[in-house]
Order: sequence, then structure tokens, then C-alpha cells
Amino acid sequence: MRPLRLFQAGAAKVRLPKSYAPNRADVTLINTAGGLTGGDRFDVSVAIADGAAACVTTQACEKIYRSLDGEAAVVGNVLSVGEDGRLAWLPQETIFFDRAALRRGLTVDLAPSATFLALEPMLFGRAAMGEVVRQGSFRDAWTLRRDGRLIFADRTDLAGDIAAILDRPGVARGAWAYAAGVYAGPDPERVRDAIRAVPQGPDSGDGVTAGASMVRDVVSFRCVARDGFALRRWIGEAYRAAWDEDLPRVWGC
Repeated sequence: MRPLRLFQAGAAKVRLPKSYAPNRADVTLINTAGGLTGGDRFDVSVAIADGAAACVTTQACEKIYRSLDGEAAVVGNVLSVGEDGRLAWLPQETIFFDRAALRRGLTVDLAPSATFLALEPMLFGRAAMGEVVRQGSFRDAWTLRRDGRLIFADRTDLAGDIAAILDRPGVARGAWAYAAGVYAGPDPERVRDAIRAVPQGPDSGDGVTAGASMVRDVVSFRCVARDGFALRRWIGEAYRAAWDEDLPRVWGC
């Protein structure tokens, strides 16, 4: 696998490390600015050609810092996958600090025979550092289309007292580490069941709660965990179960 076209500008950089998975290109995105704050904008566009396969990840965790005036940092991710193409969108954790503001979008266009998996982890503060996110604004919009037809849409909107929202039993029950994922491709029942089979709750020993559901051949899944370490363990197992590959080496897992 090789890139047909590559463009990078500003703080956005792209690296293509050696891939240890057969017939897959590894793409690593880098933000040399070290993080985002109010008014910053970061745009990524990835197109997978017919028959190609890639895993797109990030060099490290992205950081969303406090917005002094409440203006949001904006992240726009636009992806497309051609016929018989295969793409895993797997950025490392986004760390959201107190009084940060983030507006993020994920727009995906799939050919009829394309296969796609996305998994976006979030940390609301770092437990080991004693950080607590009391206030902030996080808006996330995912849209997937196959052959021009809408097959999945998901919206997350956390604004105001984020700590109180996450404490609600129906939201995160006090967990501060969270991941959202979606799969669109062949054999969705197997993927749904494989994710459900990953240890969680008392059996995981990590305070992990996760679930997966399927609507019209699209699998949507969620996980909340007590901390980033527990979440990362679950992500590694869920990714291997659903995608039959190991995490990229840049994850260090």
C-alpha cells in the first residue's frame, strides 16, 4: 500500500510507519502544536482507494485545553472508502480539560462494498493527575453514508456542568473515560457479538461497562471505564475481536 496523494499544512503532519499487519497501510496523524484551544481548527481528509486497506491513528493523545473566551476548538474529519476498501479510524485518546470547548465532526462516505470501523476514546481529565472537569462544552457529530444513503447518525452534546452530567446513572455513572465506536461492513452480527463478549463489569476487574447494538447492519458500541488505563485495555481487546488485527504499534499496547 502506498499514498497516491499527500498534503499537509500548518501544525498537521502525516507519517507512514512500517505496518506489521498484512496488506494494510498505517497512517499516523501528528499535531505539532501539542493541543487545541478555543478558536483552533484541525481538519483531516482521508480517501481509501478501491481495494486498499489502512488504519489511521494518531501519534499521541490529543489535548483540548481551556478556552478563555468560551470559543470552541473545531475538528473536522472527512473520510471515504472505495469499493472493497477497508479503513479503521482509530485515534488515540482525546484529553478534555476543565473549561475546554470542542466541536468535532466525523463524516464518512462508503462505497457499497467498503468496510469501516471507527473508535474515538475520550478522557475527561486524567485521574492519575487528580484532574476534574467541572465545566465545558463537547459536541460531537457522526454521519455515515453508504452509496450516498444515510446509514448512521449519532450526536453527543455535553455542555455546562459536565461532572454532574457524567455522574448520572444513565450517562456514565461517574466514569470519566469513554469511547464511542461504529462498524459498517460484512458480518455485522459477528462483530456485535464479539464486542459484547469482551470482559466487562465485575469480570473485567477494570470497572468497565460496555455495550453494542445493531440497526440495519450497522453496529454501534460504547464503553465507559473508571480511568484511561482500563479503557485502553478494553479498546485493545474490542479492536482485536471486531477487526481481527492488533492495535498499531504507536499505541504501545
